[in-house]
Amino acid sequence: MQEDVTIVSKTRDGVAPPITLPYVSDAGQHSPLTEDLTMLMTDQNSQPTTRAALDLVPMPKATKTYRPIRHNALIERAIVAFGKAWDLECTAIQVASGRKGAQLFAKLDFGSRRGEFGRSVALRNSYDQSFAAWWAVGVNVFVCSNGCFSGDEATAMRKHTVHIERDLDALFRQSASTAVAVFNKTRKELRAMKRGKLTQDQGYGHLGIMQGRGILRAQEISEALRYWDTSPHIEHTDRNVFGLYQAANHGLKRVNPSGAAQSYTRLHEYALAV
Repeated sequence: MQEDVTIVSKTRDGVAPPITLPYVSDAGQHSPLTEDLTMLMTDQNSQPTTRAALDLVPMPKATKTYRPIRHNALIERAIVAFGKAWDLECTAIQVASGRKGAQLFAKLDFGSRRGEFGRSVALRNSYDQSFAAWWAVGVNVFVCSNGCFSGDEATAMRKHTVHIERDLDALFRQSASTAVAVFNKTRKELRAMKRGKLTQDQGYGHLGIMQGRGILRAQEISEALRYWDTSPHIEHTDRNVFGLYQAANHGLKRVNPSGAAQSYTRLHEYALAV
């Protein structure tokens, strides 16, 4: 059973050469030019951490067939590789750990040159061989310590074997390239949501239907209604399907991690059909 995690702020400490880590804002501080559709989900019994603290976690010894990679090294390589491939800067990082630092869960947010929908990369890594090095890419990414891990553009992994560090850069570039076509499709879908005008009452009605269909439960619906009424993000206050989608998305932050991925998929399908 994997230990649960919590989101904490990143730091600029512990950046190992030769890779130069671009400056990014604290976790959760997203660029006002991009929409945040991504999630690093946490649970109880969490273990706070920082990026600097990750470097203090002892790594297991390598063997002839096993090659661990440092948590921060995975983060840094992903920032550089995806940033270069997309010509985008990393604007925010969320970091979490489980099993006394042996497991890493992270989310990297990249801005958008068009001032619209950014992209994100979810990462996970382990020192105890509980799972390989994984990454998921998309406008919508999801990572949780219970094993839920997804991206709407690309998901890939690399086992902790010989030459993992040599191979990661090429694998990251491949995932970044694969993601472009899916990203364009997702961007069109989200733009269509923005064109779908709704009244305040129509939004209430759709949220009620979501509850009736089991997409949102009682506690989640109350959060979604509150967000639909008074969203703290100005870009989510427009009365359209995208604003409704964001309100329901906010409500799902309270969903049980075991069913989160399915709930997000059903929400996306519902919003496209409105």
